[in-house]
Amino acid sequence: MKYLAIILLIIAIMLSACAQQPAAEQRETPPAQAPQDVPSPQEAKKPGEAMMKAEVNILGKDGFEPMDLTIDAGTTVVFISKLEKTDTLVFKMEGKANTENTDKIAAGGIYEKTFTEPGTYEYWAVGFGPKGAKIVVE
Repeated sequence: MKYLAIILLIIAIMLSACAQQPAAEQRETPPAQAPQDVPSPQEAKKPGEAMMKAEVNILGKDGFEPMDLTIDAGTTVVFISKLEKTDTLVFKMEGKANTENTDKIAAGGIYEKTFTEPGTYEYWAVGFGPKGAKIVVE
């Protein structure tokens, strides 16, 4: 009987100790928010100014579609490869000696370029040579 009384006393002490501890605060974790699209410095726009984009299809031996494009300065042109192999685009601004090459563009891939300086740019795919395509930036 003594042992039963001691066991009951120990259980009572343990229960009273647990009851005196404050319950841990449970904080509800807010739901994760989807990341916001942050424009790159090339895509940044001034307040009230619309983001401008144009598309050009890279067709290979058939050149580009459209072959001639006129855009405003600050427009981003998205070049969409319709090729079955990787290729590189080359840009040459009229009146300048140097050219600018893109990295390799995968088959079916895209390349984006923002044109900020007004002028006429001739461009071509390295694998197919000049086809007379041009972009006029106003």
